[in-house]
Formats: sequence, structure tokens, C-alpha cells
Amino acid sequence: MIIDAHAHVGHGRFKSLSADDLLRQMDENGVDRAILCPVEEQIVAFNHEGNLFILDQVRRHPQRFLGFAVANPWFGEIAVRELEWALAEGLTGLKLHAVYQGFPMNDAIVYPLVDVAARQHVPVYAHCGSAHFGEPLRLVELARRYPEVTFIMGHSSFSDFWNDLPRCHQYAPNILFETSRNTPGNFQQIGKEIGTDFMVFGSNAPEHYYQVDMPMLREMFPDPTDQEKIFHRNIAHALGEPE
Repeated sequence: MIIDAHAHVGHGRFKSLSADDLLRQMDENGVDRAILCPVEEQIVAFNHEGNLFILDQVRRHPQRFLGFAVANPWFGEIAVRELEWALAEGLTGLKLHAVYQGFPMNDAIVYPLVDVAARQHVPVYAHCGSAHFGEPLRLVELARRYPEVTFIMGHSSFSDFWNDLPRCHQYAPNILFETSRNTPGNFQQIGKEIGTDFMVFGSNAPEHYYQVDMPMLREMFPDPTDQEKIFHRNIAHALGEPE
């Protein structure tokens, strides 16, 4: 079983990929399931539109897709209600993008949304790696405030903050490190200093390609047990599914 922990479908300013095209790519590369997120405009402003679209894809292909909801914390109580609605309808996590949405990851503005995730026992995917708002140690501060929540560090903070990752793990062991956008050198550090128990495979489709990233991960981590953790077991556990 291979689960892609982070993919986008829809048509936005920077990303454009249909669900059918993603399914074709998954089939060609042996990917069983993918966690879907909306595209840029829907992350920032049109949250309900994005969540409806992702819900529709999940309902059309329940054996292949799961979905993470978006809610911009600047919308306050409206964002809280949107997230509660999306989770009740069947989405299974929250995606935060501090850079697109315009808030520091450790700012109190996001607490009401993470409170919902904590109550609903769902993971939180957080884009990291961008200066000022997306530094990984900001996510560490948030994760330490919510030790009961599993956070997924988007892109393992590639490219500028890879050297912070061992300290991130030391201070917030409830963070998983997602693999998209990374390099063999970064994977080597994560595997050696943190361990494969905390890695999850993500493609960040359509920006990256299964046929490139998956062989690279398999070459870096040839042990079948490590591959099972990275490609399936760790994210399944975060979702509360059987491993």
C-alpha cells in the first residue's frame, strides 16, 4: 500500500491538475491512495469552494482519495465553522499555508482551527520552508502547544531550513516530515538523525513526479521496513487507519 500524503487537484494560478489525471499517474506508478488539497486561490480566499471540490473528488473515488480541508484563520469564526463543516462532511485533516494565508505559524490566530483539529483527532499539514512565516521552528512552537495533534511538516522545510530538522524532532516529536521537494542529502539527514518512523511520502503533485521521487526514496532507503513506514504506515497511523 502506497499513500501520497500531499497532492493538489483543481485549477489555480500556479497548480493545475485534474483528478482523472492524478488517478492515471497514480495507476502508472503503483500509488494506491492520495490525500488531496485545494489549489492556491481556494487556500487563501475561496475556502468553501475548495472544500466542496475536494469532497466531491473523495466521494467519487472513496477507495483512492482522502481530503484535507482548508480554512483561512483570518476569517475567524467563519473559518472555524467551515473547518467543522468540512470534517463533518468527510474530510480527514486540516491544511495550513502560513505564507499564502499570511500569518506566522506560531501566531495565536491559528489556535481556534487547531483546537478543532485536536477535538476531532485529525492531523494538520503545515507548509514549511519559506522565510518569515514558514520557518520550521514556528511550527515546533505550535506543535508543542498541541502535543495531542499530529503535525505534518510540509516539504520537510525544504529548501532553506533543513539543518533545523533534528532540533524540530527533539522538541516536537509529534511532527512528521513530508518528503516532497527534497534531495538525497536531506533524506540522508532525516533518516540518520531522526529516523524513518517520522517520514511520510508526499508528491506535492502536480509540481513533482512519482517516477522521479519514488525511485529516489527507494534508493535512499532500501530496507523494505523503512519503505513501508515512509510510503504507508506512518501516514496511516496519523489518519487513525489500520497500519
